[in-house]
Amino acid sequence: MIKNPKIDSLIRERLTNSYFSILKNLKNPEELGNKINAILSEIDNLTSQNILDEDYLLSLFFCVSEIGNSCIYDEDELTEQQLQIMDNYWRLDQLGIRMKVLQLINKFAIDNPTLSQNTLVTETCCSILKSGLNETVNGPFKFDLSAIYHFIVVKVKCCNIPSSSHLHKLIQSLILTNFRKINTAELEQLINETVFSINLDSDLDLVGSSIEIFNEILETNPGLIIYSNIFISQIIPFCLKCFEFNETYIVKQLVKFWTLIIVLKKGNLQDHQHIKQLMIDGLGFNLINNLISSFINAPRSNLDYYYPVFKHLIGKYPMEFKSYLTQILSTNQYGKVQLNQSDSKQFISKLIVTRGSRTCNDILKDYWLKVNKLIDYT
Repeated sequence: MIKNPKIDSLIRERLTNSYFSILKNLKNPEELGNKINAILSEIDNLTSQNILDEDYLLSLFFCVSEIGNSCIYDEDELTEQQLQIMDNYWRLDQLGIRMKVLQLINKFAIDNPTLSQNTLVTETCCSILKSGLNETVNGPFKFDLSAIYHFIVVKVKCCNIPSSSHLHKLIQSLILTNFRKINTAELEQLINETVFSINLDSDLDLVGSSIEIFNEILETNPGLIIYSNIFISQIIPFCLKCFEFNETYIVKQLVKFWTLIIVLKKGNLQDHQHIKQLMIDGLGFNLINNLISSFINAPRSNLDYYYPVFKHLIGKYPMEFKSYLTQILSTNQYGKVQLNQSDSKQFISKLIVTRGSRTCNDILKDYWLKVNKLIDYT
């Protein structure tokens, strides 16, 4: 099956998945390890030859991913004794299965100048590395975090732009599943060498997926990032600048980012005090300045996405919000109509009175219509 290039690629991959699913269910890690080792050695041998059929070559690599997907255990399927036996076997990994998988990943995604630019190859690498992230015990595809970090940092330097989004998703999965094991220094280096090492303006999807990474951190453990140098020097300026974009995907992620910063649902008292100080020291003014400008210039279809940020700012920082917005509206012109001081004061007063309630939405919408010389036909 593996050696025969005439077999349909999809059939080869599905048979590989089925074969190793059956082996896994035998609950004999030694036998499973021997079979995985044999297949990986065969794939390594075949891919070292001068294979001209790229579809066949890729199918061999996809089979590695199928092995990883099929070898994920549901702990409820195993007794405590079986879990212990499996964990001990794969902790030692005497056949070097994980190293062989990593070598195949490097062979396809790093060393081969053609395949390294293939988005499917990058996606498959990420799938392989993600397959064991949720495992609580050792397994054939449960890699050390350092190995995954290394792949991401090396790969981002030799991949096409569409491939970068898959690396971003891998980082998100890392954070979601291992945020308790990741330290600030590691995360800061990872973000600096991946997210900010490429020209994000070249692809708006990357802008959105970059913010998604930050959101994942803030949703799981904000303390990992809010005290880092990169948070102040790069993440905050980047997420302020992103208010210039009107693309729905970016707006949704951006609004979520700032809402998470304000609310800090997973933050402790120290985290809240730290963000409050940043707001007072200038972040609050810059945020509201960029937020109101982006909101007024937004298409009608995007207005709903902005409301939560306004409401949480008003609810948590009412005095600061009032002071900053008063300064901003008195010195800047937004939209097509310049409101006088009395109108601006009335608008701000109405917002503050809502205390961040749902009524705030209607006031903001009426203001948007007024400054854009539009009529609400609803």
